[in-house]
Amino acid sequence: ITVKDLLEKSTQLEVSFAKHLNPLSGLPGNILIEDKLKECINSESPFTILYIDLDNFKVYNDVYGFENGDRVIQFVARIITEAASAVSHSGNFVGHIGGDDFILAFDSWDVDDICKNIIFLFEKGITEFYTEEDLQRKYIISRNRRGEEEQYGILTISISGVSNKFHRFQSVYQLTEYAGRVKKKCKQIWNNCYCIE
Repeated sequence: ITVKDLLEKSTQLEVSFAKHLNPLSGLPGNILIEDKLKECINSESPFTILYIDLDNFKVYNDVYGFENGDRVIQFVARIITEAASAVSHSGNFVGHIGGDDFILAFDSWDVDDICKNIIFLFEKGITEFYTEEDLQRKYIISRNRRGEEEQYGILTISISGVSNKFHRFQSVYQLTEYAGRVKKKCKQIWNNCYCIE
């Protein structure tokens, strides 16, 4: 193989990889996420998949606008990446499903510290995306689907996780379906939180 051929192949791989990145966060998107989930399921090694999303994000977008919403998404991408790089697990994978939905994959069942760190970083930084008035009130006001004004809390972060510690998954569909059930439980806690099963 010539150096020219090697460089061309390397460039092709980089272009192919870049095509599957989320343009807003620069993180791997759905095709690469699905590949990672398949890899986890087919592996005999321990793994935990964390699904991370924001509560009241749609309302935030309505009140503060999409540009500020995009800034929040980029902030969340940064803190998740920072928290993932601070732990010693190998094989950490951070992906952006879309909107305010992210995924973290670890080759470990020990994820309490990273969940706590994400919540800590989120609480520390999210106030920068609000006016002082809304922070003092601890809510924003927006119209609901019936056109009535309603109060909505400040953005919070929910982390729901599934692992192969007690469950064996046969497919990505089965894993994501189970994760959806854990996410519903997590969403019932009206605060920054994490639930791992």
